[in-house]
Amino acid sequence: MSHISEDIMMDFVDGNLLPEQRKAAERHLLECTACIEEIALYWSLSNLLVEENIIKAPPSMANHVMTQVELHHSIMMRKAKSRNLAIRFGVIMFGLLAGIVGLGLIFGPPIGDIAGFQMPQYIVNVVNYLQSLKIPIKNPSVLYGVAAFMLILITERVVNSFRHRKVTA
Repeated sequence: MSHISEDIMMDFVDGNLLPEQRKAAERHLLECTACIEEIALYWSLSNLLVEENIIKAPPSMANHVMTQVELHHSIMMRKAKSRNLAIRFGVIMFGLLAGIVGLGLIFGPPIGDIAGFQMPQYIVNVVNYLQSLKIPIKNPSVLYGVAAFMLILITERVVNSFRHRKVTA
């Protein structure tokens, strides 16, 4: 003889069975003492939970939980919008920098041909370093484009770190 499953026993105790399922369970319980003992255990647990008021949470707690869920959802939506905005900004800036570097390569004068222009020391250092690596740099626009790109990357990291601190605080 097969016994009643635990799910059906719990639904039987909770009163969640369909009428025909309930009748079948009652017929089985008339014949099976093992299932009767198990049902009695479920009944006692159910009564204990009702007596201790464990089953139902107070309405204020449910409201508090729902408020927290809604707050979490709004924070996650704000983060997603911020992330999308940062991605768009990065793509636009990368396109602009690529355009500047490209125009500098095509139309800009070579490094030695700019009269009266003194390059900043960090650009001179970058040129020397790139030349030591045997990378020819013929145009200062490329160097300024690379420097601007690095500045944007650093700025983006700093902004994200501040934003992360603000959201977690």
